[in-house]
Amino acid sequence: TAADLDFKTKLGCSICAGGLGALIGTPADAALVRMQADSTLPLAERRGYKNGLDAMFRMATEEGIAGFFSGATPTILRGLAINIGMLTTYTSYKKAMAPYLGADTQSNRFFCGALSGWTAATASLPFDFIKTRLQKQKPDSKGVLPYAGVADCFAKTLAAEGPLAFYK
Repeated sequence: TAADLDFKTKLGCSICAGGLGALIGTPADAALVRMQADSTLPLAERRGYKNGLDAMFRMATEEGIAGFFSGATPTILRGLAINIGMLTTYTSYKKAMAPYLGADTQSNRFFCGALSGWTAATASLPFDFIKTRLQKQKPDSKGVLPYAGVADCFAKTLAAEGPLAFYK
């Protein structure tokens, strides 16, 4: 069972599952972020996607593989953070709470699942913030994007808005 796995094995499983799942889901996630951002833009700047499939098709045809997988790195990092935060903590929380809630009770599972979910959300939120910023960005009139990548977005956001900006 998962309870019998050591931390390194749980970590490895979390990394593989989170990374692969995030990579496969990147095009749909990028389409969702862009469609949500579209409604906040001035009419002249909107991409005007009809639906999620139209968005993914246009991303692939208009921007190539780079557009189709725009934001893949932060999406994968976010997926890793979520899985690591969730899968490496749940059993530990259950063991720690067993003396108070019972070893295998519904209360323990519920409470520790919620606590593990909170851990995952807290660990992944900075990556989600950066991912969304990168996926929403549009080039300026010279064709230059505001951010060159994950590290650039992180550094610029930290300098301009401070560390709490990643938890908006």
